[in-house]
Amino acid sequence: MNRYDKILIGIYSPELKCFADEGDILFLPQKGDTTKKLFRPREGTSYFVSLTKARKPNAIGIVKRINGGITAEELAKLNCLSLENNNSPEDLERYEQYLKRINTFSENQPVSLYLQDTFGSKEKTPVIRKAIVRGYDELDLDTLFQPHYELSVSDYLI
Repeated sequence: MNRYDKILIGIYSPELKCFADEGDILFLPQKGDTTKKLFRPREGTSYFVSLTKARKPNAIGIVKRINGGITAEELAKLNCLSLENNNSPEDLERYEQYLKRINTFSENQPVSLYLQDTFGSKEKTPVIRKAIVRGYDELDLDTLFQPHYELSVSDYLI
């Protein structure tokens, strides 16, 4: 199994519709996840959820380097620990694809989850892309998008 050196983390900024705690690892929403009436995603977008028991929504995630790297299996375990059912994941490929996509971005890059139409179907596929943030002071965003702390998988896996 491949080790990836970048992960998506959350920031806390209600103005940007980010409600996860600083440094929470983010993943795609699962069946049953909601924005908990904190905000309504714009048309064609979705949100990430923090991998904690609260599963808080975040419209934007920040790509951050993680010490020692992370595997799809470890990310799946974190996701299962945050869900009530605690079942083992059936499809590690989804986690692998997620980590591959996150690792294509540079560190401290803000990203969002967009919904792309699937040809010949009414379903929409989630796609992770660079976030476009307008109307904020650039100096403010630089400090918000560049958290200065060290991350390690062992901090999250107990």
